[in-house]
Amino acid sequence: MPSRVFRFEDFEDQAPLSPALELALDVVDIMRESGMATIPYTPTDDMVNAGTRLEISGATEEQVRTIFRAMLAACDDDGVELVDFAH
Repeated sequence: MPSRVFRFEDFEDQAPLSPALELALDVVDIMRESGMATIPYTPTDDMVNAGTRLEISGATEEQVRTIFRAMLAACDDDGVELVDFAH
């Protein structure tokens, strides 16, 4: 995880944005305001480690990975099956 998030506004010499990039940035802002995030299909090691802390769940790494894939499959509108995320 980066120690600091850089935002476009942080830079003095801002190049003009293309309409497509402006739209993409607007979508990201709307997602954040809606409480949504873009995440990888496969959890990172840090994500798995956080999920296996005994005081939180007591789950094994494999259980955390399986739970993560199940949650992604449950919210996928394209009907992708859980087995699609197996590895």
